Amino acid sequence: KRRHDNDGKLRIMMDLHQFSAPMAKIAIRSYMDSLLSPRRKVYGKGDAVFIVGKGKRSEERPVLMPTILRLFREEFRIDVTVDKNNTGRVRLSKESIERFIKQKKWNA
Repeated sequence: KRRHDNDGKLRIMMDLHQFSAPMAKIAIRSYMDSLLSPRRKVYGKGDAVFIVGKGKRSEERPVLMPTILRLFREEFRIDVTVDKNNTGRVRLSKESIERFIKQKKWNA
């Protein structure tokens, strides 16, 4: 969904913190695939934000954050950052999105 972020800018934001790790991975893969679709809508003019939570309700330790970070880094080869202002959010920069699209279109 497109929502206003804490800084007031309109961004793509996906709330995953109620998802299981496998479902969150499916949602992110679907989003990343949609970036490559010829019929895709504009992905926004800024970063994409994935809300994963801080893991406070996990039984032992956080599950989603490490899973999502690993997915972006290992499967998509994209560096994402944990939001400095809210450590329950992962931020995919506009520049990383643009590089991903260019790289995948070049390899297609």
